Amino acid sequence: MDNQKRIQLIQECPMCGARYDQMSTFVVRESESGHLLYLKCAQCLGGVVATVVEAPFGLLGSGLVTDLQYDEVEKFFSSAPVTEDDVLTVHSILSQADKK
Repeated sequence: MDNQKRIQLIQECPMCGARYDQMSTFVVRESESGHLLYLKCAQCLGGVVATVVEAPFGLLGSGLVTDLQYDEVEKFFSSAPVTEDDVLTVHSILSQADKK
């Protein structure tokens, strides 16, 4: 199935119900396993990050309403994953802030 048909599967904004325009749909990443899409509603300006993957029995998709813009989705998708050390560092910083 081509990209245009995959994108057309997500047709309405989950926040206001307006129909998406193809020009408001952006492919963040493509791979053999699927597509990461960003959709921006022209009416309410809400954003959705969605994944679409091809499975043996059809297409599977899931979406997440977000306040991020396309460039922010691209930035976070391209950044390194959060590690256990990152979590411990944040916990330590927050614990120190609580003591003040």
